[in-house]
Amino acid sequence: MALIALANRSDRVLAIDDTTGRLWYASQAGDGTLTPLIEAVVGTSKSDIDGSVIDRIDVNYATAAEVVLQPGHVGKPYEILGIFLISAGANTLTISDGTTTFTGGALTLIEGSGFILPQVDPPQYHYRTAVGAGINITLTQAVQISGNIWYREV
Repeated sequence: MALIALANRSDRVLAIDDTTGRLWYASQAGDGTLTPLIEAVVGTSKSDIDGSVIDRIDVNYATAAEVVLQPGHVGKPYEILGIFLISAGANTLTISDGTTTFTGGALTLIEGSGFILPQVDPPQYHYRTAVGAGINITLTQAVQISGNIWYREV
């Protein structure tokens, strides 16, 4: 496990495992060494209590445009269960199904800031797409945004 610090507060850090993409709360020693304490969110393809599968979209874009992260599936909506995104610079971000913006409007991000909606157990969705719609992200600047979106098809 190789942890990379994403955000810190005193000696506690939100870090990402660069091998698995899973998020961890970690302690940080004076020399910068990170020690995982507890996993922050569930990773990809976890089977839920009802048998549905939770999938993860890896977000890694620097395009000032709308990008389809997950194409729609005929007759099915998606439920967004968790979001973790970090922007490398000033940007404006929206997450939508192509018609409806889920975040209540555009989110203005500054360098190094992000947007987190944690997963909960048992899974409950934050946003639901229209039937047959996909999951899209729109950036107003060609600035790197990285992270994950966890979702399931219902």
